[in-house]
Amino acid sequence: MDVAVLPLTREYYLSLEKIYIQIGGNFSSSEDLQNFRRYIRYRSDLVKIAVHSKRIIGFIIGDQGSSSKPGVFSLYVVPEFRKCRIGSELLQELEREFTMGNINLQYLSVRIPEIFFDSKNFFLKQGFEVIAKINCYAKDNLSFPLQANPKIKIRSATKRDLIDLVKLEKICFSDYWQKNIDDFKKEIESETNSLLVAFIKGKLVGYNSNSVSTNRVEGHYARIATLPRFRKQHVATSLTVKAFQWFRKHKVQRILLTTFADSDIHNKMYKGWGFKFIEQELIMAKKFNRPDSYPR
Repeated sequence: MDVAVLPLTREYYLSLEKIYIQIGGNFSSSEDLQNFRRYIRYRSDLVKIAVHSKRIIGFIIGDQGSSSKPGVFSLYVVPEFRKCRIGSELLQELEREFTMGNINLQYLSVRIPEIFFDSKNFFLKQGFEVIAKINCYAKDNLSFPLQANPKIKIRSATKRDLIDLVKLEKICFSDYWQKNIDDFKKEIESETNSLLVAFIKGKLVGYNSNSVSTNRVEGHYARIATLPRFRKQHVATSLTVKAFQWFRKHKVQRILLTTFADSDIHNKMYKGWGFKFIEQELIMAKKFNRPDSYPR
């Protein structure tokens, strides 16, 4: 079988776009389609294709994310060419792209929607492990039912908060979930992100990060964290009040968030805020321990 795994080149742009749409890559607007086109052209280094007789029969699209935790955005092989190790070869090529000169790489991640849970076994065979099962929620109005604690000061984060943010991150999250100082810098500098910090008596005790989609339709309530000894003092509530003000300022049409499927407390809390369950996803990741363990 004559199959070549290649970098994406100009002659295959339209073919990739066509097959992506055929397999269910829906675009909610023409702007989303344009963003997809821009991405596969300007980040073509993160797109690998499998070609047979000048026909694309498989592809993988990477998501740079952070330098320490990039991801697999999409991986597909047409049915008649499955079980021929094409998916494995595509994944290996993407891994090589991410590991080339990247001494910060810790994990390669993939988020698997519920309808594709069967692909879990493929990733397990490639050295991935299940990190978490998460519940996805959406809220179609921008109201928030609670009030902020006036004793808690909330403001936008600045670079002088970076050290305290990293310290808080290490206390609140396990290794996989931790952001590094560069991740926080990017959020502070981005026009489509909001990074809010909470203070009690001058001490940084919590933060909340959010983003809006490029078409400004969706807001993403991305992360909330509070130092353990300051919980139950409405820190998270106060941060979220400000977050919803930020979403209203950007006039998003709905807000999305995710939480651990086995966290009864958080699932109950988000439902109480008016969020509706959409679906579950699996987060899987492959860990890279040392630079000399990277594939060559």
